[in-house]
Amino acid sequence: MNFTTQNIVVANPIPDETKIYYSKMRVFIKLILSTLGLAFGIFYFIIAGLYDLGPIIFFGLICLYVAYLVYLNSKIFFGNVPKIIINNKGILTNSIPFYSWADITSEKVIMGPKRGESYRFEYVIKSEKQISISIDNLNITGPDFATLLHFYSERSRNPNFKY
Repeated sequence: MNFTTQNIVVANPIPDETKIYYSKMRVFIKLILSTLGLAFGIFYFIIAGLYDLGPIIFFGLICLYVAYLVYLNSKIFFGNVPKIIINNKGILTNSIPFYSWADITSEKVIMGPKRGESYRFEYVIKSEKQISISIDNLNITGPDFATLLHFYSERSRNPNFKY
């Protein structure tokens, strides 16, 4: 995506609505790693021939947890539900209902204070409820999302806004 300031022409015009999905590559890597972990755990059970109840319970719980991770990652990987829908009217996420731009204040994309921390999208609804959503596992970068956020919010608040 090519975005610029108000004085420069935009090479890729912004559509009326943008759907942002989970990054399939990141989820695929997590799915492969968790599947390998589960296979290793089951293989260890078979080869080790554990007969003591303590290790069986311990490794069984670990295998159940990894199986749950495989389930969650496969649900995200094979599902095609957008995480965030942003348009001229407002924002809708898969966990928070739709709010119009008139109800939203202080929208911003921030990066954690420490190196390696994630990008977060934060906004306040009707000056009372603060929402914070991690955008690291999405198919858009933090700076690109901040640019989209700026254009959609400005376009809704100022109908004559040119980009």
